[in-house]
Amino acid sequence: MAAPQDVHVRICNQEIVKFDLEVKALIQDIRDCSGPLGALTELNTKVKEKFQQLRHRIQELEQSAKEQDKESEKQALLQEVENHKKQMLSNQTSWRKANLTCKIAIDNLEKAELLQGGELVRHRVRSSKPPATLQEKDEAFYSPKELQSWTDVGAVLPGPVRLDSTCCSGPPRRTWPRRPAASQRASWASAG
Repeated sequence: MAAPQDVHVRICNQEIVKFDLEVKALIQDIRDCSGPLGALTELNTKVKEKFQQLRHRIQELEQSAKEQDKESEKQALLQEVENHKKQMLSNQTSWRKANLTCKIAIDNLEKAELLQGGELVRHRVRSSKPPATLQEKDEAFYSPKELQSWTDVGAVLPGPVRLDSTCCSGPPRRTWPRRPAASQRASWASAG
């Protein structure tokens, strides 16, 4: 009959292999994920949980190895622990790479959706000479729909729009006292 310690070691090894395979499957799911970002976040949460479970089982196996009576069994188990740790680090590296690849793919899809939106992006071709009038500048920077919406504003305003200098003059300018004329300064100098 096997010792209870041997059974515990076998169970730890089986669970480590199981969690390792689950982590690899989730990493593959991340590689295949095309969005949205919420789906990627959900997958990452699952991977973190599996890594925690895997780390816990590896620590249990390491503790069991340290409790072994025979030095040869102890060294063999510690070697297994090191192999599992290396595999876990390799999985973490794969996870980071898959995450980065997925985020780049999601960003590219979002950019493509924006570019296919039509009016959102306008390719401008700059000429060698700058635009001469304000209208040319507006046409170079804004879409025709934006320009049309600005000209339609007058249609929705009630009453006539007053565009004279009094409506846009701003606050009164501060006037400083004028410097007295030279003749006035001379009379002050002779009086003193």
